[in-house]
Amino acid sequence: MSSTAPPRWLAQVTAKDLHLVGLDAPDDDHGAQLALLDWAREYDVDLDQVHDCLVFLQSGPHLLLGSSPLALMAYSPRRGSFRASFDLDFPEGMAEAGMARAGVWLTVLASELGELPTAPGHWLAATVRTSGLSGQNVGILAWVQKYASELRLPGQAQHGPALTDYDRQLSSAIWRCAAYALR
Repeated sequence: MSSTAPPRWLAQVTAKDLHLVGLDAPDDDHGAQLALLDWAREYDVDLDQVHDCLVFLQSGPHLLLGSSPLALMAYSPRRGSFRASFDLDFPEGMAEAGMARAGVWLTVLASELGELPTAPGHWLAATVRTSGLSGQNVGILAWVQKYASELRLPGQAQHGPALTDYDRQLSSAIWRCAAYALR
């Protein structure tokens, strides 16, 4: 971690937040906050970067878009909450997550993926534009655009290989997160 003071959202972390992402934690919230700090130290996760990623998503409409397995996170300004998905699963507890719960989820994700996006141009970031999604992960974004064009123009020939069922599920999940970022 880069600073000595933990981010403010850490004080709002609860034991339930840690249990939701599969981390063992004491039943009291203070113990859960210490457990998350220990986790971050053990897996070399920079909690300031987690915070900066949350702020970046709030400045949207942006998505965190990681692949293999698929990790998605978006922020809805109208709802004032985050939505996250891991491997096409949208758990109920991450449907409208606050800053602390989203921070816990990102901390665990950062332990697997490494550096998180804090600005456009990062390989895990996508921006929602009127023309669709843009970002560095052109492979996954091409599937998403192909899926959208198949929905707009059903039955018309598409260039390139056909989308698999998984590609369609993946693309649908990404568009659901993009829609969340716009509402």
